Amino acid sequence: MSSLNMLEFLGKEQLNQLLGSQERIQLVENCSTYRRINVHSGRPLEPLANYSRALRVGDMVLQSGTTAIDTQGNIIGEVDIAKQVDAIMDIAQGTLAQAGASLDDVVRRRDFTVVAAEQNCPHGEGPGWFKNSRPVSMGCRIAGLALPEMLVEVDAWAVKGAHQDIEWLRPG
Repeated sequence: MSSLNMLEFLGKEQLNQLLGSQERIQLVENCSTYRRINVHSGRPLEPLANYSRALRVGDMVLQSGTTAIDTQGNIIGEVDIAKQVDAIMDIAQGTLAQAGASLDDVVRRRDFTVVAAEQNCPHGEGPGWFKNSRPVSMGCRIAGLALPEMLVEVDAWAVKGAHQDIEWLRPG
């Protein structure tokens, strides 16, 4: 039975019960290159605001703007921007993995930092979340986020497999 016939025969409910997330992704990839996969992290706002934490179409994975909120809706690291970034990257790692990608596959990231946030590490220092991919990047200082305790929000775009055989070009 082909992957498409199996998908049509069983339906999404039965497939979700029978297969793990990576097996579902492989099955969907066999059906269509451009099938859409929505990833939810279990945070309470996603179903209320009708959005997905990450979305995959083909090899492209888009990670929504992510703040440091746990699955119970609590802010992680209320006054510590470094803790918030760590929490955001942990969330991103998990949802990118569910979509079949990794932080090393990230090709674009955008950081939105609250102007009043006290930086607790010098600019350019910190964990090497993107040291293996060095994506294009944009950082913005903004007046505020949805809640006053939120200090930073990060979104990312990844291309599944983009980390393999990166060609590093240097000037000259």
